[in-house]
Parts: sequence; structure tokens; C-alpha cells
Amino acid sequence: MKNKVIIALCGAANRGKTITLLKLIDLLKGNQTSEKRGDRREVCEYKGKRIVVTTPGDSGDVMSDNIQFMRENAWDLAVTATRTRGATQDLLIEYAKQVDAEIRWIYKPWVAQENEEEENSQCAAKLLQEIDGIIDEQ
Repeated sequence: MKNKVIIALCGAANRGKTITLLKLIDLLKGNQTSEKRGDRREVCEYKGKRIVVTTPGDSGDVMSDNIQFMRENAWDLAVTATRTRGATQDLLIEYAKQVDAEIRWIYKPWVAQENEEEENSQCAAKLLQEIDGIIDEQ
């Protein structure tokens, strides 16, 4: 395994990627529920690792901004939203090559609106399990 790992939460628009990653930030920071909403870029300290989380990821311009944030903040793991194809993935793949990072793709399926809150919470918990597994591997 490479020293750096990027977890890419990918999916089409309106799949709940941003909400899921906001919930992940809360889990990483030990918060039950943060009052902050909307797209964010955060650095979290978790189990002795620096984890960058970027919630936006719907366009190439936004992914370029995410990558710039990663460049400006030393990190051990990164988690970012991305679309299922196109510029967001292309830019992320190129950046991973530049920093010799492994990308782990996690697909965010569509969920019915009445199940959205629960599904996003479950997905955030699964992402945290993935992070724990990566930390254990290192």
C-alpha cells in the first residue's frame, strides 16, 4: 500500500455526497452534529493522522480547488467528493500520480428521500471504518 491514500466518494449529482462528507467531518472531529452546512474543506486530526476532507466535487474547477487545498495542507489521508466520470476524476487521478497516492473509489448510490438521512449517516460510518482500516494498515 502507498503511504498516501485518497478516498473518492463518487456519484452523480444529488446523491448526498456533501451531506455524507459533512457527517464524516463530524465523526472525525467527535461532534454529534455540526451546525455548519454547505460545501467545506477541512483538515481533521484523527488517531494521529491529518485527514483532509473536501465536500464539493461537481466540476473540474471545484476539483482543482480541492487539489489546491490538499497541496496547501500536509495530509496522510484525503477524502473528497467526485463525479462518476469526467474532469473531476481525471484531475484527481493525475494528482494522485503526482503525489504517489492510492485512490480508493467508493460509489454513492441514489437513495429515496425518505431514507436519505439514515443512508447518509450509514455511509459516513462506513467511510470512517474505511479510514480506520487504512490507519491500521499503515
